[in-house]
Amino acid sequence: MTKTKSDLERFNAGPWSIVITQRNKVLFRSNMGGISPLWQAIHQLSKEEVAGAEIYDKVVGRAAAFLIISVKFRKVNTPIISRPAIEILRSSRIPVNYLKKVDRILDKNLRDLCPMERLSLDADTADGFIKLVKRNYAVSF
Repeated sequence: MTKTKSDLERFNAGPWSIVITQRNKVLFRSNMGGISPLWQAIHQLSKEEVAGAEIYDKVVGRAAAFLIISVKFRKVNTPIISRPAIEILRSSRIPVNYLKKVDRILDKNLRDLCPMERLSLDADTADGFIKLVKRNYAVSF
């Protein structure tokens, strides 16, 4: 289903930072900020559930794009996306609907690059980014 501008505006105004759906059923949602909810969803849901699911995320940057392609989401809907994220998603043939395109994703103070975005600059692939996250944050994938 194609998302309209009003669908994305409604999502952006709502309480959820991320919503993952499959065949119009909500599989996961969170109101936490940052990339943590996406990481949590990927670990909480099975690969079968995630593969082919549609994701709504308030902000999608390069780091999120790497995670999204690593589990093969079917479509991305976001109010704000970075140019590098669009390139990564489109090169993996994942359709993207967005309201605003930005050059980069900034930290909460809007003064510097988001820490996960900065980390993602040291990776050329989704697998490379996941290895960096594991090494720097002692998490599993």
